[in-house]
Amino acid sequence: MDNSTCQYPETFIVNIPPHSEAVEKSVLGSVIISPTALDGVCRMLSGEHFYIPVHRRIFETILDMNYHGEPIDVVTLSERLPGNEALISEMVEGDTATHPHVLGHAKILHEKFRLRRLQEKTVLLQNAIAIEDNERVDRLQIEISEIKREDDFTEKAYRFSWEDNPPEEPAIMTFCDNEILSSEGITLLTGPAGKGKTQICLAAISSLINRGCDSLGLKVTTDCVYIDTENPLKSFRKNVRRSFIRAGHLENSEIKNVQFYNIRAIESWEDKQGWLFDMMAKSEFKLFIVDGAGDFVLDVNDTPSCVGFVSRLCASTLRTGCGVFLTLHGNPSVNSEKARGVLGSELLRKADCSLLLKAEGDLRLITTEFSLGKNRTANDTMTTCFRWDSEKGMHLSCEAPEKPHTTSKTQEQQMAILKRIGTQEVSFKTLTGIICAVAGIGYRAACDRVKTMTGCSLIEKHDNLYQVIDKFEQHWSNNV
Repeated sequence: MDNSTCQYPETFIVNIPPHSEAVEKSVLGSVIISPTALDGVCRMLSGEHFYIPVHRRIFETILDMNYHGEPIDVVTLSERLPGNEALISEMVEGDTATHPHVLGHAKILHEKFRLRRLQEKTVLLQNAIAIEDNERVDRLQIEISEIKREDDFTEKAYRFSWEDNPPEEPAIMTFCDNEILSSEGITLLTGPAGKGKTQICLAAISSLINRGCDSLGLKVTTDCVYIDTENPLKSFRKNVRRSFIRAGHLENSEIKNVQFYNIRAIESWEDKQGWLFDMMAKSEFKLFIVDGAGDFVLDVNDTPSCVGFVSRLCASTLRTGCGVFLTLHGNPSVNSEKARGVLGSELLRKADCSLLLKAEGDLRLITTEFSLGKNRTANDTMTTCFRWDSEKGMHLSCEAPEKPHTTSKTQEQQMAILKRIGTQEVSFKTLTGIICAVAGIGYRAACDRVKTMTGCSLIEKHDNLYQVIDKFEQHWSNNV
């Protein structure tokens, strides 16, 4: 490596990092005056793009208010940030806020932030060269090269052409023999804490070691890196050992196509992020299984760090060609199907596939069949079941139990309504009154229920009077 070319850039001779106070105020003033401009701005900027601390705090507060659906204006923002009323008012007065040019100004801030990062890394590189820390020099040069590649938004936009037709790449992870993850993609597994997300990840990896093993319906088709962020080393080693046993692989034998890492000892979430993206940039492996995405942000409900992490993750998958499979706890509420916090919302929005781990007694299910489930590469819903096998000391696949026929709450209400009507002919007013009393709903909802029951051939209308259709029980079972 030739260090003679690593000169301190002429741009950074001055000590003040590149920034523009006027542009920062203009962007903030614009989103305060017109909060609709925030949609475009937040795709380019996060709090860290603002050099002046109070400006950074104002922008992060605006993001938080927007996420929680709070109105954004001078009054509400000043209430959230007491002591900054004069500054906030100044931002929306005169020529400070220029809403029509806000995206152009946001691009300027993005470029200033890139130059500050470049300045910081260059100084660190100089120090590393001075003390002859070659490993650190190599890493910093890679980071500087990546930052330099970020200098033009237009280079990131892909324009379709018939000539530029990238080859179709095979799936790097499947579920029930359907693709759920490809290179440059993201898949999210959500589930309650302590119910088997780690075992699912390691079972998938077992399929790479032994294609014929019980991998709980998941299969990995390319070399991968497994990253555990949560478990102590004793549990981590035990879990990895279990994946080898599942694959029928001898202990202490070399595995070249899987790397196992535990990064619990890395204390700060910023350092964990740095380690992950550094690995993605340098590794030849194209699948990263990250068990515990919540450890890469300040808090799963901290909007700036969550949005920043997911944006950076998406950019890294595109830049490196890697696919990422992540796990995240579900919300603590009972039977919640949503991944936890702002981080869960952002990952679900960006994910190509989302899976849910359900726990029903000792039975576990992995499925795409839930309210937030999706798989952009396959239309059919997919589900597998597994149970803990005490003899073998691991989860093993099992057949799904037959579900007993149950009557829903709505069905019970409909039956009660029909029985209340009996053989009478009732007016619309009387019918909606019965529905309101039985179902405990309002008048408008009762009107909708009348349309539903009529459409399902449970009741019929004659001369502005309603009556139950004969043998309604048969109609109920056939139509609802």
